[in-house]
Amino acid sequence: MLLFACTCLIGTEVGEVNGYQELLANAAAVRGPAIACHFNNPGYNLVHEVLVRMRQNGHNVWGELYPYEAGSTTINAVFLDEDTWVKQLGHKYEDTLADAVTGEFYTKESRDEMIKKDPTRLVIVYKMPAKAVVDWMRLPGVAIASDTMPVLTPPYDIQDLDMDLRKLPNNHPRGAGCFAKAFRLARENDIPLMHMVTMASYTPAKHLGDCGLKAMQERGRIQEGKIADITI
Repeated sequence: MLLFACTCLIGTEVGEVNGYQELLANAAAVRGPAIACHFNNPGYNLVHEVLVRMRQNGHNVWGELYPYEAGSTTINAVFLDEDTWVKQLGHKYEDTLADAVTGEFYTKESRDEMIKKDPTRLVIVYKMPAKAVVDWMRLPGVAIASDTMPVLTPPYDIQDLDMDLRKLPNNHPRGAGCFAKAFRLARENDIPLMHMVTMASYTPAKHLGDCGLKAMQERGRIQEGKIADITI
């Protein structure tokens, strides 16, 4: 059984770390593998230190992150309510909450109006300083993550197989180019190429292989007898 947790987008350095520590404590208790998903949030350095030390003690635990300071969710997400996002965490809608389709930033009033009209509309949430992204790319023993949510707002219909994908709005930060951006940031900031190759291939394959997945034991390595998943 693989345990995983994702506490992305919300919280402080204390709250974020507490959530991951609970996950990892459970993993340690049952001697099971665990992955800390999207831990590029406040407190990421401490989460990474816990992962490293647990691996040193024989636990199959690791984390993944993505090379963007923003994430995505629906506009009616509970943590985006004014009491939490603005008053408790100190954010401003005008600086942190953008429409996934139009790119325009919301105000309290426009957010309230959109919730009434389209409560599950996708938004982009800017949650970390851009300079932190380069720090994440330097962390050892971490995997690069890429996931996304499609825009479901009319007139965009993901079930239309003949749709011209070039007309889709630039919605989710990780919708395209996630790995390419990670490698570009590495090149621009003198991060070793082999470190990035490890993050993008060996790290996830190694830990999933250690979970017992034979397919992953045969990937992520350029060795005789292994599957040659190689992109040049």
